Amino acid sequence: MKITDADLIRHCTERAASYGTLRASAPSAIALDAAAARLIELTTKPAKEQRSARPPLIVWSPDGDTPPKVEHKSHGSAHRAAHQLAAKHPGRTFYIMERSGRPVTGKEGQANG
Repeated sequence: MKITDADLIRHCTERAASYGTLRASAPSAIALDAAAARLIELTTKPAKEQRSARPPLIVWSPDGDTPPKVEHKSHGSAHRAAHQLAAKHPGRTFYIMERSGRPVTGKEGQANG
């Protein structure tokens, strides 16, 4: 017997409902509801939309004169760009980096540090 996504969602929802009035406070029921919600999200979003949730990648060189300008959507694209840049600029090191968090910039007229 093959278990489908819909079966898992139904099972999680039914088990969470079995907690009755404790559903909102019982850790197991909360986890079951969260699992059902995540399954629904994963099975209803198009695959392309799921993959695009990953932050963009940049190719950066500590030896470079200019900051990175291109954001890559895949590691493969960034990897190819890093190799192309390394071939173009012998002796420089290039890193593939994933953006984390929000950009931090100093206010005009304010010293950084």
